[in-house]
Amino acid sequence: EYARSWARSRAHRRSVGPARLARELRAKGIAEEHIAGALAEAFGERDAREVAEAAALRKLRTLRDLEPEVARRRLAAHLTRQGFAVEIVLALCGKYFPHGGECNDQ
Repeated sequence: EYARSWARSRAHRRSVGPARLARELRAKGIAEEHIAGALAEAFGERDAREVAEAAALRKLRTLRDLEPEVARRRLAAHLTRQGFAVEIVLALCGKYFPHGGECNDQ
């Protein structure tokens, strides 16, 4: 129960992705089967892409004054640190920086 409520809270309030949540739960000593259940519940209502989108929108506010290439790299690094899959990171970078090429600076 602890793992499920903690993961749900972190995913939605902090916009943290599945990989980071799993890593944090392992660090707390939670068993793998409980981690899998917690992640399924945390991302059951909202998928990881929606959570990543919220994280990206928040981060973009801080990147407004930067050159697009720099902002794209920082957005990619932020989303990666937050634990989102590379496919999601690339899709969001392409959405917000359509003319900037790839944004896989990790």
